Amino acid sequence: MADEYLELPGPEPRRVKLSSPDKVLWPGPGITKRDLAGYLVAVAEPFLRLNGDRPMTLQRFPEGIEGRSSSPNAPARCPGAPPHGDVHLPVATQA
Repeated sequence: MADEYLELPGPEPRRVKLSSPDKVLWPGPGITKRDLAGYLVAVAEPFLRLNGDRPMTLQRFPEGIEGRSSSPNAPARCPGAPPHGDVHLPVATQA
């Protein structure tokens, strides 16, 4: 799997490397990393407008959606930690 580059629009356009773009993340519908990246680019403007400066994380599934998950940058549970929650979005069939 060769790396690809995404051109991200905006006030400061940038080029971002997408490693393993053909890696299947959701086997059932066959959604790849490329599909997810395309979806995120497509919804970026309204997503950022609605979420502003709120901190966000993307949960990782290094073994695919059926495997274990990890959030390496998640804060440790401690008094005073900001509240958190899960957000479940529908899967796009087209980016």
